[in-house]
Amino acid sequence: MCLTAPDPSQDSTTLTSSQSLTAPDSSQGSAPPPPPTDPRTICRYCNSLLGLLKLCSGLGLDIQNYNRWYQACSNKACDRLEWYGPRTPLEAIPQEVQLAHALNASLRQDQHTTGTVYCANPNCRSHQNGRPRRANKECVRVPPFCSVCCTSCTPLVKCKAHRLSAVENTVLCLQPYSPSATSSAASASITLSSTPTTSTSLSSAPTASMLSSLASNMSITPSDLTLSAIPTPSSVLAATTTPQSSVPAAPPKLAGRSYARPLEEGYAKPWLMRHRVKEEKAALVDATRKVQVQVINTVTVLYWARVCQHGLAAPFEPCLKAKVASSHSGVLVLSEHMDLVDAVPADAKGRVKVYNAAEREWFTQALALPVPVPLSRRVLVRNLDLDDDDCPDLDSEVLAAGGNGKRSRRDSVLSTPTKVRKFSHETTPTASRYMPIPEVECLDSATSEGTGQLAALAAPPSPSPLTVRDPVLGPGPSAPPGTSPAVKGGRNFSPIPFPPRFACDMDARMPLLVGVSEKHEEHFARAFPGSKFVSSTFQRHRNYYIAAKKYGILEPYVAAGQTPQGLWRTIWRRLTALTSLATGPQEQPIMVRPPLPSEETQPSVSSNFSLTRGQESAPSDLRAPTPPPPSPSSFPSLSQSSSSPHIARIEWFDGFGTQFGSRWSADTEAVEVWVSNKPVRSGRLKDIFTMGILVPKRFSDSAYFAKAVRISNLPPYWHRDFSSAWDVQYREAYRLARAGDIAAMFLFEAIQEHQAFVHSASSLRHNYGQLTIPSHLDPSGLLARTLSAFSHYSLERHGLCFDNFEGVYVDTVPTFYGCKTHSSHAHVEDSGKFGINLFAASHVCNSICHAIGLSALEVDANALITMPSSS
Repeated sequence: MCLTAPDPSQDSTTLTSSQSLTAPDSSQGSAPPPPPTDPRTICRYCNSLLGLLKLCSGLGLDIQNYNRWYQACSNKACDRLEWYGPRTPLEAIPQEVQLAHALNASLRQDQHTTGTVYCANPNCRSHQNGRPRRANKECVRVPPFCSVCCTSCTPLVKCKAHRLSAVENTVLCLQPYSPSATSSAASASITLSSTPTTSTSLSSAPTASMLSSLASNMSITPSDLTLSAIPTPSSVLAATTTPQSSVPAAPPKLAGRSYARPLEEGYAKPWLMRHRVKEEKAALVDATRKVQVQVINTVTVLYWARVCQHGLAAPFEPCLKAKVASSHSGVLVLSEHMDLVDAVPADAKGRVKVYNAAEREWFTQALALPVPVPLSRRVLVRNLDLDDDDCPDLDSEVLAAGGNGKRSRRDSVLSTPTKVRKFSHETTPTASRYMPIPEVECLDSATSEGTGQLAALAAPPSPSPLTVRDPVLGPGPSAPPGTSPAVKGGRNFSPIPFPPRFACDMDARMPLLVGVSEKHEEHFARAFPGSKFVSSTFQRHRNYYIAAKKYGILEPYVAAGQTPQGLWRTIWRRLTALTSLATGPQEQPIMVRPPLPSEETQPSVSSNFSLTRGQESAPSDLRAPTPPPPSPSSFPSLSQSSSSPHIARIEWFDGFGTQFGSRWSADTEAVEVWVSNKPVRSGRLKDIFTMGILVPKRFSDSAYFAKAVRISNLPPYWHRDFSSAWDVQYREAYRLARAGDIAAMFLFEAIQEHQAFVHSASSLRHNYGQLTIPSHLDPSGLLARTLSAFSHYSLERHGLCFDNFEGVYVDTVPTFYGCKTHSSHAHVEDSGKFGINLFAASHVCNSICHAIGLSALEVDANALITMPSSS
């Protein structure tokens, strides 16, 4: 291996073959150490490859690198050196090497005369540009170091410039030249293996004349100054005559990267821990969500694959029962599950029969065709060659799956209320953990504080009860204010423009809003159904209407009807030009008749636990005393010992035109609720339970109630008309909601001929029974005629006959909470055509029927002959 002189701009040991300076031979020098057995291959600073092993001659910047093995980084931008072994003490370095090192140092350009002096530490690099940092010229090191390198590099020295006081002093003091030592050193030589190497060039190297002059002064010839003539450290130690010039060797220390202000050991540890905990929580949430999705999409598949006669003992199960996790929400693909595919016979060619719970029929289909998953999460499958008699326990499984294979009234399936979900959400509903809770009503916690207001429901309540005040039937509850047919998840209907185009239409509805001083949006939704409520527009046109009535402008336009001479815009343009009517709700230059004194109505709760809202304000002289609002103690608290958890879906009913059905939103599909174990009220068919909603949070501030039909009190033939208990719950909720919707439409038409308003009760009533109308409360028979006209209206307009009303008197005010419903569909206690014709035979049309344009009812005598079977 050849020894090369170092580049002063790099480390103290890198030389080129063309500009090498041979070290003098010394017979007293020590042999070089053996090469390292496990040299590094990758640079620790830039991860580049390292070069071949080289032995330093000590003629670079640092003389104590003499006889040390090193490797140079192949990356020119890095250009760092990897050293092996401890630094060589000064007393072990031959004097000839020290003289040659001193000569090289004197031949270098004096950096102190230039403007900028850079740090001489070979590993000094700036983070900004990768170049060495600026050195302090007052540093005692030769050449000078920067502050970072001087205080961190070993051995430490006393440096006043960098305020460093060290025990050891490494200032180099060379001894005078000794010819005897030189001659003895020249007579010894060390032979090393010659290995060609490549290294960087010198920035400033000694010339040939300088080397010849140095050799003549040392009494040696240039030919004797070869690479093999390397003095040993022992010869230099023997040639040293002045002990004071030598410095005791420092203990070997491996140099590494150091920093002026090193970070603490625990730096950023809390930050790392927080991120680690965050990642762990995120992974846990993802895993939990994945498990929940699998649980929700788990489907029970019952597969009849073999013929099993009831009279013969079978050594295998009647059918294959398997729970599979579908990869699609609400849909099951049989071909994705190999357990089911293997059970299909080869001659079936990948086809099976699947039971459709909605249509209650068996259909032949391929395994790859998706199967809709019913609410029961049970899918029934059988081979093509099997019939109903070949499948044991088929009837119970069909009933559990949500259908009835032997349905006598099959023609009414397509028109049952369960099939009319016009506004339902598109996603498949989540199956309930327990028996579904069909109806959910909400009573705001503000009621207990005396405000008497209903909270906005998680699902708007179905307006089922009919409440009346005085012997006149008032306008029943309608859809919640602000509810428009353009419902998210359903069809989009354009709102009806407001104001109306013609003055006659405005005059037919605006009188209902003239005396209203509050709850404008609620009354507007009743007077102008389907129109969007804008407060400023409503106030402006109401002022126009009042002014037109005052000045006598309205009547000619109303008489013109729906013609170009009866446009409403002509009236308000004329009023604007004449009176400069203010357009804002705060400014009203027209003197308006003050509204009648009114009191805040209270929310009513009938005995079947449906809730209604107060609809209209009435004159104070016609009002009955209002009961005080319930206290918080009226609602029993829900605890884990007195209630049970359920997963329920909250639905509400809504209608548009002739369409009426239930709908729900995404955040009301899987709602966690707690339902009391014991009912707080019990009726003839239903039990009322208190309920609390924990999630979502916006539902947890109100008190809720759940209505459950008691199956034991149903007629014995209820299985004939209903597929399951859930079907009974839904149709009962549909029936009451439909009754309230029809009552609202009936009152809207009847109110034009008769004054009516609603009284709302504020407490629960547990007594029930057939309502008997006292003669002193209805001397003219108007209430009886109103109820009879309502039954006639519901039958003619909607095909539903509401009869046999049940209710109670609240402070001499009749409040209806239930009735019987007769229709061609199936309802609880439904007499069908017999009940309809029985009412038609007993009904006599009165003035209200004629006022709203109802025609006479026709009676089918054949339907009255046969009484519907009760078994």
